[in-house]
Order: sequence, then structure tokens, then C-alpha cells
Amino acid sequence: MKRGFGFLLIALFLARTAFADILFININLNFQEEEVARKAALARHENFIVFPVLTDAQKKFLAELKKMDGDRIHSDPKLRQAFPNGLPNIPAEIEKALTNMDQAHRQLTSFIITSHHVNGFYGAIGSIDDLQLYHTLASHPSAKTMHTFYGWGCYSTEPQVAIEIKRDLPQVEILAGWDGVAPNESKAADTGVLAYMLAHESNAIDAVNRHNLRGFLRNMPLVGKNLGVSNFGLEVCGDLETPHESIANITDTSKLCTHRALFGDGHGFGVMGMYYSTYQNYNSGNLPIPIDLENSDLRKFYNMAKIFSVCSDIQKLQMAHQFPTEDQIVHLIHFQNSMDNFVNFYANDLDRVSDLLLANNFRDTLFRSNLNKRSIRGYMNSLLTVAQRLTAKKSDPWNFFSQHSSDADIKLLRSTAAKINTLLLANKCVPDYWNDPPDNRQLSGPSSACLANPF
Repeated sequence: MKRGFGFLLIALFLARTAFADILFININLNFQEEEVARKAALARHENFIVFPVLTDAQKKFLAELKKMDGDRIHSDPKLRQAFPNGLPNIPAEIEKALTNMDQAHRQLTSFIITSHHVNGFYGAIGSIDDLQLYHTLASHPSAKTMHTFYGWGCYSTEPQVAIEIKRDLPQVEILAGWDGVAPNESKAADTGVLAYMLAHESNAIDAVNRHNLRGFLRNMPLVGKNLGVSNFGLEVCGDLETPHESIANITDTSKLCTHRALFGDGHGFGVMGMYYSTYQNYNSGNLPIPIDLENSDLRKFYNMAKIFSVCSDIQKLQMAHQFPTEDQIVHLIHFQNSMDNFVNFYANDLDRVSDLLLANNFRDTLFRSNLNKRSIRGYMNSLLTVAQRLTAKKSDPWNFFSQHSSDADIKLLRSTAAKINTLLLANKCVPDYWNDPPDNRQLSGPSSACLANPF
């Protein structure tokens, strides 16, 4: 299935409710989306509740800061200028908003959260865990009337989200959001889709009852590549579809996770088998990492891995280190940035290793230019050869070093090889911020515990 900006509608339940209030949690400071939702609430004669509440001057300042920093705004000290009392506690603020609605006998109809999504909703000013959010909503009387959940960010409607919302919030009829990389908030593909959905929620719910949500989606005026949206998707009573094709049921894992769907039937690759072979070619260095981060085969593999992450067969392979995790795939997509951050963060150690290699008649060119997966393996061989010379051992000396050697050069070689093997070859333990280009901020590096068993 083609994946670009994949908008997803998921019909989760069929009981209609009365309209009332819209609650907008703007974790990612998307003010254009906030204004779209505010206008929609006015048109629907509903109350609009938003957090955080900011002045126009604060919004202008934060919008400019976000334009400059991008996703790194959360680590910019200037962010605190708009929040002099400290960044908000998102779970507590959502709890507070819902409690106020309970006390005022309000009824929530549409819940919108702007954020990124990886095992939780997070953004510029904070985060909240998936289950914590669903349980908070489920515990408040004002949310019993909520019929639409908008997860407005990348991968906000992945299968696990749909499964958990269907279980914890049975009153929700439609889950709306992006099943892949979401478009920038400044594009019509983002604000336009949100405006259309908020204006036509009742039509979408009617379409669910008529089992024609696909028809509703096809009639949306924003479907088309001219807006950067290559594919919309929807789910009717659990069956994930797009305007072009049908997939398995993403909230019924017994239908989604068949061996044939995952790995093929012996006559051809299944979805995972097909993309996994591509991943191996990139990770081995046989193919150069794609320059296009959003529309490559690697990105398609990541999208598929998100969909099939609920399958026990995939989870077992991941636990046995026979199949990459979602984090490993995304770090490979952003490998060049990870590499540049690695060089910056370990600059002192790499300079010392360079001197050691030169002293043993090896050219140290790995971290100077044209770095790729294949050249990294060549560099590792150089480290191993020097280590063998220093220890007079012909076999792999890494484990020997960790147990017996107190020699500073040997420790340096092993430590460097361990970090390269884990972070750059296995794509493990990589800090999330390494997916972005390096800057001059002093941020924490990889977890020492994660690096403890590298070989």
C-alpha cells in the first residue's frame, strides 16, 4: 500500500451522541490548527476549550521559536519565556480541564490533541502516555458523550491506538488522524482536513451507520496529490481500507496477523518479508541510505512495521533480535544525522582512536568523509586488527578486553567498537534527538545501561 501522508478514519462504535464541547490540547503548539478548531466550534455552536491558553503575543513568539527550532523547541531555554512558572504538566492539565467540564455539567463531543506519537502523545511542551490519556478520559462523566478522537500528528492512528481506544473508550465512534507522516501544519492538507472533518462529523457518523465511510472519504474535496496527500485511509467497524485498496482488520489481530499476510504463502513475500529484505540491503551497506526521508522504501517499511506491531509473531522475532524494532528502522532512516551526532558527541574519544590507528600504520578516514554502513564495518576491522596486535591474539579479543585488560589503549578500542557496533551498526540505543541534525546544545547521550552488552 502506498504511504505518504496517510489520513485515517477509524469507525470504532455506532452509538450517536449529542453535540456539545470541543477540547483542544495543543501539546505541539500548532496554532493554525487551533484556530481551525476554534472556528469549527463557533460554527457548530459549541464551546471551545483549549490548553494552553496563550495571548496573541505569546503565540507569535512561540510560532517564531518553533519555526527556528523545529522539533527541538522542547529543549530550547527560550521556551521558558512563555512559561515563566515552568512547562505545564500535561496529564494534570487534561485532568483539570475535564474536572471543570464535569462540574459545569458540560458534554465533550470532540477531543483533539496535537502531538507526535510514539507510545504516547508528546510535543513541544510535554507529553502524556497513551493509556494514561485514555484512562483519564474514561474516568470523567463529561467525556462519556465523546464521539470523535483526533490524534493530530504522525502515526497517531496506528493499530495499537485503535485497539486501546476501542477497549477503553467504547463511546468513541471515529478515530481520525494520520497513519503515517503527517503534513506540516501550514499546509492545506493538514488544516484543510481538520476543518472538513470538524464541519462534517455528523456526515461521517451517518456514513458509519450506512457502512459507507469509504464513500465519505472519497467525497472529501482534499483527496489528491496536489495537496501532498498521496493516500487517505479509513476503518469501517475495524476493517482498514483506503480509497484504493482494502487491508486486514487492524483491531482484530487474528485477521491482521496471519502468517500469509506477514510472510507470504510460499509463492511470494508477504508484507513484512518483502520490506525486510529491503531493510537488510540498506542496513548492510549494499544500498546507500535514501536521501528522501519521507517517501523511501525504508519509510514504507516503517509504516508497515507500525501497522503490524501488534502481531505476536513480529514481537517474538523482535525479542529474538531477528527482526528490527520500529526504533531501529527510524534510526536507519535518519542514519546520516545519527552518524553526525555520534561524531560530535564522541569527538574526544575518536581523536584518541585516530592517533592510535595512525601509530599502527592505519589511515583513519572513517569519520572524516563519505561515511556509510560499509565503511563503518571496514573501520571496525581496523580496530580489531590493532587490538589483536596489542594483545597478540588472533581471535576476536573484545570479550577478553572487558574481563582482563587494564590497558588504556585496549579499553579505548573496545569502548569505541562497542559504541559503533550498538549505535551505528545495530541502530540500537540511539537517542531520539540524534534523528535531527546536530547542534551545539549539550544534551544527554546514549544510555550507559543500553551500551553494557554490545557484542
